[in-house]
Amino acid sequence: MIVEDPPKDIEEYLKQTYKNYQVIKEEKIWNLVVAIRHYTNTLSSESYIDLKALNLVALIEYVVGRFSEQEKTSRVFEEASFTEAKKQELRRDFVNSLLKQFSNEDLVVNDYISSVKKHSKKGTIKVVVDQIASSIVEGLNGRGFPWSLDRLLNNLKLATSTGEIEVFVKMRNKLVHEARFLNEGEFKEMGIPFESETLQFLRIVSLTSRIMLAILGYEGYFYNGQDHAREGVEWSGAEKLRMKMQYTTGMS
Repeated sequence: MIVEDPPKDIEEYLKQTYKNYQVIKEEKIWNLVVAIRHYTNTLSSESYIDLKALNLVALIEYVVGRFSEQEKTSRVFEEASFTEAKKQELRRDFVNSLLKQFSNEDLVVNDYISSVKKHSKKGTIKVVVDQIASSIVEGLNGRGFPWSLDRLLNNLKLATSTGEIEVFVKMRNKLVHEARFLNEGEFKEMGIPFESETLQFLRIVSLTSRIMLAILGYEGYFYNGQDHAREGVEWSGAEKLRMKMQYTTGMS
């Protein structure tokens, strides 16, 4: 992210970040030593690119979670008011709503559904919507990842390009839930040119690296490795971007 040419960038990086690191590493807010170790181990790993991407996504989730705890925004409702009785009532409402919209014929046929159909006395669709409703209700008292990431970037005043965070969130969702990168059809739906797995990985590396640098208080320049890979230019010739600018949220 920061190279030796010109040398002043390295000097600026050390001047801005070393003292901050000495202070921050002793704080439990970020658990920075663990985060940096995870970051460097992932980048130096010879593992598959999708697993490395998943590790970096997990690191961003970790940092977002630490920030949300610090800011006390990880919950929407007070735990005392989000009672089990209210959860049960919400589950019933979700189940009834889903049962009005879907039937057994709408379910994707697979081994799990076949097993439920064979062994359950409740009825296949009822078992499935019960599971869906339970997971939705349990997640209602937590801020969504896009909202929390947006808060972190806003706090760090981190510069991002137009649409970068929306694309990153879609990549994160695919990696976390389906263990894969985005495909051509999904890029087409977003209205942007297709990116190879390597470019998607470098997109994740770029955002992760900038977040780590911003936490350390770095406000200098960095090299965008994704542009380097896309344009086929030498690393030292890649476009230099300012680390920190006022972050403008594109999310509600």
